[in-house]
Amino acid sequence: MKFVLFPLFFLIISNIYSQNYCIDNRFSEKDYFKVYETEKSSTISYGLADIWYNNIAEPNYNTFDIAFPIPSEDPLNKKPLVILVHGGGFLSGDKANLGDDIIEFAKRGYVAVSLNYRLGWDGGIQPSTCTGDPESLARAEYMATQDVKAALRYLVENAGEYEIDTAQIFIGGFSAGGMAVLNSVFTSQSEYDALHPWLKNELGGLDNSTNDIKVNYSIKGVLNMWGAIVDIDHITASEKIPVASFYGTEDQIIPAESGHIYGCTDNNYEIISGSVGITNKLQELGICYQLHTNTGGTHEAYEMEYLIPVISCFIKNILCENCTSGYFTYAEPECSEIATDINEPGLLEIIQLYPNPATDHFIIHINDAEEAIIKMFNLLGEEVFIDLQSIAEGYFVNVSHLPNSMYILQIKMGLLVTDQKITILH
Repeated sequence: MKFVLFPLFFLIISNIYSQNYCIDNRFSEKDYFKVYETEKSSTISYGLADIWYNNIAEPNYNTFDIAFPIPSEDPLNKKPLVILVHGGGFLSGDKANLGDDIIEFAKRGYVAVSLNYRLGWDGGIQPSTCTGDPESLARAEYMATQDVKAALRYLVENAGEYEIDTAQIFIGGFSAGGMAVLNSVFTSQSEYDALHPWLKNELGGLDNSTNDIKVNYSIKGVLNMWGAIVDIDHITASEKIPVASFYGTEDQIIPAESGHIYGCTDNNYEIISGSVGITNKLQELGICYQLHTNTGGTHEAYEMEYLIPVISCFIKNILCENCTSGYFTYAEPECSEIATDINEPGLLEIIQLYPNPATDHFIIHINDAEEAIIKMFNLLGEEVFIDLQSIAEGYFVNVSHLPNSMYILQIKMGLLVTDQKITILH
């Protein structure tokens, strides 16, 4: 029995550890895996929906590409997910444009996805001439938002196949893709109905198009590359989703604060809010933000060589619960050593557990005034409820309700984390 329990125990411990992504060198500005230690799968369908051209509906399969560390090379059995959505003015663009970039994120340790979505704006002779059809634009934005949400549902439903941690989903988009992402994260069905009440009747709901998967999901962070949102007031304090935005001061397509696409004031293009407006709203609400401003930069303000390491560190800081707001022009991200080891010696020196084994309670003695976050897991890796009371020495933990077994106590103080074994014997 001992020979069975021992490896099983450490397998479970590794599963618990794998939920902590504040790991040195990984998820950072630097590669963690070699390219041959990653894998890419292409053109996976996440749903079917009608695409509109010249007011004619045609069925269209939506697909995505996915890149990830090869499982045999990776000790983590779950990884944070990064989704990228291409731009193209709702007229053009393809997931293949970001094929190399999702591999770059996979090399840093993420599962990374690039997805296609329905296109179809009638932009007129040239979108910049302000001759496009405003209703066609609203329809294209709505379809793209439907598709982004459908892709999220598919990936969450199939998270086990791709080793995705559904508690750590980050999504970003470029230009039109950024609009689809921001709208999918912050704009509800009722809010969209208030703007364009005809869209739901014509195209269906935001959350039941393209596929019929019904799952819940949450977004941990948003990456806005020169995109915009249909209404700035759709961002509310209750959501608390950090956003990193990137834009150029000479962008002639998306307004920095609020205005019409392409500056077209003589037609019915809707008013949208760009990167500066989004950042100001986040700051007002006390939500973490970053704004990267390329002075003199045009619409595509930054190259991927800059974006990938900056985005990786933005995400890494969120994973380490250390999201820091700020304004940047050209940042030099360094986050490879933001983390400490799982069992940080500094914590082990100031923490004591007694008695161990425990009967109906034990004490966590902490020789430090800093508040701790404490969780307890059973041998299946499931978090269990503990009755935690603060006392002068640290914490009194009532475990009289728990069955006899060994448990893992996880203690986090700041960026330091330690996991301790505790045995309950009534």
